[in-house]
Amino acid sequence: MECIAGIDLLAIAPGPVSSGFAKRAGMAMGNAEQPDRVAEESLKALGRAGTVRPGWMSKLLGYSLAIAPRWGRTRIMAMVMRGMIGTRPA
Repeated sequence: MECIAGIDLLAIAPGPVSSGFAKRAGMAMGNAEQPDRVAEESLKALGRAGTVRPGWMSKLLGYSLAIAPRWGRTRIMAMVMRGMIGTRPA
């Protein structure tokens, strides 16, 4: 946690969020978190952590990718992204 002159800094890494972006972009995000859940978990972490990963998918990806080598992270994220754009309209 960083504190500069009484200001708390928090990095939020939510992963997929149901915000309407996926539909507009023609993407499928099956395990997306709801925005209110992301906000709730983020606000709870404020002042207590430097980074928060709201939702189980974000935690799983974040921690599993952290221990993978760079080439492995690249391949895993390519598969994740490929799965998200599979429903893109022609």
